[in-house]
Amino acid sequence: MKKIWSSSVVLALVSVLVGLWPARAQAREIVVTNADNGHEVTLRRGDTLIVRVESNPTTGSSWYTVLAPGSIVKVSRHLYNARPCPGGAVGCGGVEEFRFTPTTNTTVQVAEWLRMLYLRPFEAGIEGATLWQVHVNLVP
Repeated sequence: MKKIWSSSVVLALVSVLVGLWPARAQAREIVVTNADNGHEVTLRRGDTLIVRVESNPTTGSSWYTVLAPGSIVKVSRHLYNARPCPGGAVGCGGVEEFRFTPTTNTTVQVAEWLRMLYLRPFEAGIEGATLWQVHVNLVP
């Protein structure tokens, strides 16, 4: 003889099974600024690291990433947001924004320094450049 399961029993069973299923971590956007220079950040697969640094390209200077081949992050977007100048003046500067995403789906924790230089690319060498860096931990 077949027994028909009540909807409440099926619902209870499904709830228990869903509770046992490993939860997938929510992707996060982690924002760092000039003030975070030298600090540490932790990323998981799917996260985005947003770096917002003060910049004034009207001086000829801009931020440049220093990424090694095989880096654990890559630039997925770069833009500049100018601030409005009072009284219609020009050259007030703004913020450069870099978005980095992990390049690997790691099963172990890996880490590296993400370094950026603020410099004038038309000048020889990097003397006088400003170094900004964060230590990036990529965890499974």
